[in-house]
Formats: sequence, structure tokens, C-alpha cells
Amino acid sequence: MLSRKFLSPQLLKSCQKRLTPRFPSLSTTNVCWNSTVSVNKKKNVDDKTTISANASLSNKSISTKQQLYTLSPYSPGSIFFLPNGAKLFNKLINFIRIQEVKKLGFDEVMTPLMYKKELFEISNHWKYYNEDMFKIYRNAHEDGGCNEHEHEHEHQHHQKEENEVYALKPMNCPGHCLIYKQFPKTHNDLPVRYSDFSSLHRNEASGALSGLTRVRRFHQDDGHIFCSFQHLESEILANLKLVELIYEKFGLGDFKILLSTRPKNNKFIGKEEDWEKAEGILIDILEKVNKKWELNEGDGAFYGPKIDIILKDKFGKFHQTATIQLDFQLPNNFGLKYFNEKGEPETPIIVHRAIFGSVERFLAILIDNYEGKWPFWLNSNQIKVVPVSPEKHSWYCKYIEDYLSNNGKPDHTLQEYKAMAATDEVNVDNYYKESNSSLGKFKKLSPLTSYDFNIEVDDRAESLGKRIKDAYSKSFNYLVTIGDAECESALKGLESGEESDLVISLKGLHGKDKNKVEKLGLKHALEKFIELEKNYE
Repeated sequence: MLSRKFLSPQLLKSCQKRLTPRFPSLSTTNVCWNSTVSVNKKKNVDDKTTISANASLSNKSISTKQQLYTLSPYSPGSIFFLPNGAKLFNKLINFIRIQEVKKLGFDEVMTPLMYKKELFEISNHWKYYNEDMFKIYRNAHEDGGCNEHEHEHEHQHHQKEENEVYALKPMNCPGHCLIYKQFPKTHNDLPVRYSDFSSLHRNEASGALSGLTRVRRFHQDDGHIFCSFQHLESEILANLKLVELIYEKFGLGDFKILLSTRPKNNKFIGKEEDWEKAEGILIDILEKVNKKWELNEGDGAFYGPKIDIILKDKFGKFHQTATIQLDFQLPNNFGLKYFNEKGEPETPIIVHRAIFGSVERFLAILIDNYEGKWPFWLNSNQIKVVPVSPEKHSWYCKYIEDYLSNNGKPDHTLQEYKAMAATDEVNVDNYYKESNSSLGKFKKLSPLTSYDFNIEVDDRAESLGKRIKDAYSKSFNYLVTIGDAECESALKGLESGEESDLVISLKGLHGKDKNKVEKLGLKHALEKFIELEKNYE
């Protein structure tokens, strides 16, 4: 059971003395540091400018070369993910979805993009956050062809609705409160955990927008835990442990833990004693974590104190990523209840949490961290298959792609690919469009769950050297080169009927297998790739 001691002003002062941060904030994120240093102001500004410029150039250069995303003046601050970027983004989302469901017991929900302003008035976001929200003002529409009586009736019926104000959601907590309130809860139902990956919108100033790190439309691995006091310690410690495991897997190095306390100038809701209690709870928990933590006084959310995780990127910029926020206010605002062991109604506590934070910002950090050399499991360019002669060897390359893409159960046999090449009947890329072809239709649907490898067969009319160079340039993990010897081996396999024993030459282009060349059967190559995916390598 957690200690419910209050965080006295004396304790806060003591914490501040021993936990003063010792490094500057160079990020555009809203992080507050309590430190006094003597600096050369011009040099400091120049250093910040250089760091920011280098980070932007690195992100832009890698993203352009690998065709990850683009921007448009028609939607400032919104990311247009290109196919390669969309693959990366979706893999990150699927990765965190699996961890949250399997490790933390979250249930994923989907909530609306737009709400009436009354919802945000209940949550108090309208009072404290509305300047950062996109608002939609509904006005009466033209009659659209209705006659006068129909129009008058329609006008009276919808007049109130037409004059209402809506807003694009900047966060998911109000919507999750509505879901929680929909059904009665008892103490046996707690903790209730909702996760949500839908898009959010925040009206950032034009001058603050910056690539992936500062946007107006973004996504979070957003989650809310509705629980009682007795659950707080285990829930928060579990989330902090998962942060550590995940950041270690991505090779992000050490991170800073900040305790952000009650905002200054009365920009908060609730009683001071509730805030002191919440801050005391978080201090109790942080003292049990085997990591240093620092005080970030006055930078809590308007509804509660929070634990913020600060990452330092390779250019020295600091980014707020993960967050765990304690909230006594929102449950009261929405009248949320559960029934305790005695059948009496009690108010739950909400823990707001995210591990990536903004997925777009987290992706930007990974782009710089990996320098575009993605691990196999995450890469949108995993395996490049290059025929020495596109005319002579492409048929076997296409079979390899089919075999690996379908988990060892290709849609079409090696015999069919060879027959197609012999008759030159149809381009394999377009076989499903050709009604007269033996390959004219799919034989089966793809399974719901399978390993979806990103494989490219490069049979362009370019030199072999240029196509291999392209594989290096686009940071593919592995290169398969197919020539006469490989095709002859395939033909022998075709004659013997042992297609699964076909051998390929696999070369690692970067990472732990860099410059390593292996002769592997297709079956063993598939097992290797599956193992890399399973271990997030």
C-alpha cells in the first residue's frame, strides 16, 4: 500500500536543492530547467543554432534519400508519410501495441476526432488549453434545393446544432472518460486500461513547426489507466520498466527522469492538498526506481503532476518522450465511479501515460540514432533481390520474393514462374491483371497474421553495379544476387521437386551481418528473417 503523506513545502525545497538539473534544454519541447550558469550568450546561441541545423539536415537528408515523408503548404505541420515512411510508422505502432497489450494489459479503443466544446469544458481543457486547439464553428447551410417550408422546418430542427462549436481533439483522455462512464464498474474491474493510437491535433505556432519533431497533426501511443490508490505503485512502476526495456532495445542510451510539479500562477485545477498528495505519491514511487530523478518545478499538467522522460539525441538536443501523469481532477469532473468491496461508490484515479510520446518525434530521434541504418525488423527496405541478367534470371528472383513474402507458402510454384518466363506471356508484376494467364488470379488470401517482409526485386534495365549500389544507398539489410549458377540450381530443384531446398547467396549490407556472405536454403533464410523479426533485431 502506498504512503499517502503530503509533500510539504520543506520537502519540495529539499528536493529542489538535491535534484537541480545540470544540463541545458536545447529542445523546442516544453521542458523547464532550474539551473544558473555563466555562459557566453553569443556562443550559446550559435551552438544551439548549429545543433538544430545539423539535426534538421540529418533528418531531411536521410528522409529524402529513403523517401520517408514529405510536407505541403496546403497542410502545414502535417506529415505526409510516403510508402517507406508509412511502413516504418506502422511497424512502430504495431510494436508498441503488442507491448502494451501483452506486457501491460491494455485494451485498444478507437475514439472520435471531433467533439463539441462542452466536452472540453467539462474536462477544463477549454479553459486552460483552448488556444492550442483547432475549433470548428458550424453555421447555417444553404437550403440545398429544399422548398421554403422544408427549409424552415429543417432550420428550426437543427438551429441549435448548427450554432454549436466543435474542436479537433488535442488529447484522448476526455473520450476515454466517456467510455469508462458508459458501463458500471466495481473494484474487481480495476484497473481499467485503454490505449488509443488515433491522430491528435494541436495548433502549434507556425514558427515553431519543425519536420517530425514539432507538428500540428500527430499520433501518440496514448493510454489511460483508471485505478484505485492500491494499484498506483504497480501500474506506474510497470510503465517505467517498459520504458527502460523499449529504449534499451532501440539503443537510445540513458534517459533523464523529471518530476514535474504543480504549475505556477494558479494555472491548475483542484485543491493544493490534492496536488501535494499526488506529488508525494510520485516521489514515493520514484524513490523505489533505481535511477536518478530530478525536480522540474511548476511544469506539471493543469490537472496533475507528472513524470517526464527526457531523451538526448545524437546532436545534443533534449526531447520529452514518455510521460506518466497522475490525475485526481478529471474523474471528479466527469463523475466517474466504481463500487468498492462494501458496495459504496468511490472515485477512481486516472494515470495518463505514453511510452513513445509523439510517434512522429520518436521516429525523428530514431532516424538520427540509426543514421538511416535501420535494424532488420524495423526497416522498410529489408531484402533486395538482384538478377544479374533481368531477362534470364528474373523468374527465379520473383519466386524467391513470393516464397519469402508468404512465409514459405508461395502463391505460385517455381514451375509456374519458369513457364511464364519461357513463354514471355505476362509481366509477373502485372500477372493478376491478365485474365488469359495461368497466373491470372490469386490462389488464396493472405493470412491475418504473418511476417510481412519488405522485399524488392530490382530487375530494372540498369547495370548490375548500379543496382547493387542502389541497395547500399537505400540501406537494405540484405542483398541476394541471382545469376546463372543460382538459376541452374533452381532448375535442378525443379526437376527433383524439392523447391524448399533451393540455395541462395545472402550478403549482409550493414549491422551485425555486414559483409557476411552465407549460402542458405530458402527455408533456412526464411527462418533467419523470422528470428530477426521475433527478436526485434
